[in-house]
This record gives sequence, structure tokens and C-alpha cells, in this order.
Amino acid sequence: MLDRIGRQLLVIAVVAIVIFVVARNLVGFTYVQPGYVGIKVKLYGTERGVQDLPIVTGRVWYNPWTEKIYDFPTFLQYKVWTANPNEGSRNDESITFVTKDRIQANVDVSVAYQFMPNKVPELFIKFRSAPDVIADTYIRSRVRDAFVRMGSGLNAMDVLGAGVSTLDADVKNAVDREMAGLGISFDYVSVIGKPRLPQQIQDAIEAALTATQQAQTAQNQVAVAEAQARQKVAVAEGNARALRAEAQGRADALLTEKQAEAKANQLIAASMTPELIRYLAIQRWRGEVPMYSSSQAPIPFMSLPDAQQMQSDGRQSAGMKPSRTTP
Repeated sequence: MLDRIGRQLLVIAVVAIVIFVVARNLVGFTYVQPGYVGIKVKLYGTERGVQDLPIVTGRVWYNPWTEKIYDFPTFLQYKVWTANPNEGSRNDESITFVTKDRIQANVDVSVAYQFMPNKVPELFIKFRSAPDVIADTYIRSRVRDAFVRMGSGLNAMDVLGAGVSTLDADVKNAVDREMAGLGISFDYVSVIGKPRLPQQIQDAIEAALTATQQAQTAQNQVAVAEAQARQKVAVAEGNARALRAEAQGRADALLTEKQAEAKANQLIAASMTPELIRYLAIQRWRGEVPMYSSSQAPIPFMSLPDAQQMQSDGRQSAGMKPSRTTP
């Protein structure tokens, strides 16, 4: 009895395992991570090909026998194409173009691009390749072609100088316009490091750039010296004007003072009568008479009449008539 039950359980277990294996092979699932879009592709039948709509993130059920899921990233992607085997691919993926003056230039390039989610099915139908394969083949070829077209409008000296930023912008705009319909947009396209030119040409250009920089430096120094000289002249002229103004001010003040003194002297002279002079002298006299004087020196502030005048004045004061003298 126990053996019979054991055999039945064993059969049930085997059947369950077979069903699980068959079901696992017939129905599968995968997980589409955030930032990706899943594309379900039918491998057989009349409906084989890409489904109309992309599968969003999350768990996806599918038939492993007849279907396959491809993941496409929709976040910003970065690629570097350089000649350095330690960066990016081991192969030389740098881009070469010819400048306007027929000089070959070689550059390392970095790009940032993004697949638009609503365009992923069309993109997969067109290329039937993984995202990295599309980037290293089609995208790189379009970027290289844009560098060839845009680089031909610049001289080698421009590529070594500030013109490389213009080249980056022109290439980015060109590939952005070309691939917008496919659902690929670019954030930037940029030359990495210094463009490489033939050594002889590069040495000549660098020498010319150095000479230009030295000439510009000398010109700037001349401009500075001229500015300093003009400043010194301006300061000197300002000081001279200040001194002239100060001297003129002093002269004007002195002239005004002397004119005032002259006018005062004129007024004083016009008002000085002999009586006023005598009065002022008397006011200031202290009563001192010189001890020694000559016979002709007058006594200060005194005007003595002659003797005859004194006698006549004396008689008049005594009430006497003056005597008549006979000749």
C-alpha cells in the first residue's frame, strides 16, 4: 500500500517537473529597468516583427520560443571616439578631415546623445541592431561626415585656435537636424584635447601664433605706456592750471588790496587840511620841546607873530590908540 502511494507521488512529481519545464520554455518574463524601453519582437508567424508600441518599464511576459525582448536606453548616452587604445575602443576611432587650406586634421571626439522613446520601434526596424552598435556605426559615420563638411570651411590655424568651438557647434547642429527624424537627439559634440596636424605644419602654425601673441603683447604694452604718458601729462597740466590759478588769485588779491589802500590814501589826502593836521599833531603832542635847536628851527606847534604885531596887539588890549610916527 505504501509502495503504491509512493509510486503515485513520484509520478505526480515527475509530471509537475515536466509541466514546469514546458511552461517555462513556453512562457517567460523579463524585467525592463527604469530608463529603458523594451521592444518585443516576434520571431515566427505571420505577425513576426516589431510590435507597434514599445513596452514600458517593469515585468514583461513573453514566449521565449517565438518572441524576444530588446532593451533600448532612453537616458543620455556618452561615446568617445579617440586614437588612444586605452580610452573607448582598442581600435583607432578618431576622425580625420581636410581643412580649407588643404591640411589634414585628426581629432578625438566625444558625443552625448539620446534615443527618443516613441521612436525606438522605428529605429530598431531600420537598423536591427543593439544601441551600442548603432552608435559605433551609423551615429559615428554621420558625425564624421559632418566634421568633413564643416571642417572644410576652416583654416588649419582656426582649427588649432578659437575656431574649434565653432566647429563643435556646427557639427552638433548638423547631426541634430539629420537624425531628429530617426529619434536621436544630441546634447553636444565636442573635440577632445588638441587637434592633430602634420608636425611640420603644426610647428609653423604654433610659431605664427606665438609671434601674433607676442605682437599683441607688445601692442598692449605700448597702449599701456601711452595711457600712462597721457595720464602724466594730464596730471602735469592739472598741476600747472592749479598753480596758475593760485598765482592769479594771489595777484588779484594783492591788486585789490593795493587798490583799496590807494583809494583810502586818496580819501585821507582829500580830507587832510592844515587845521586838521595841526589839531592831530596837538592831540598827539606830550608837551616836550627839544632842548637844543637851531635858530631857524621852529618851536613845534607854535607860530609866533613878529614883535611889531605883538606891540600893536598889546595896545589894543590896553585901550590905547596907536601912535603916529613921523617919517
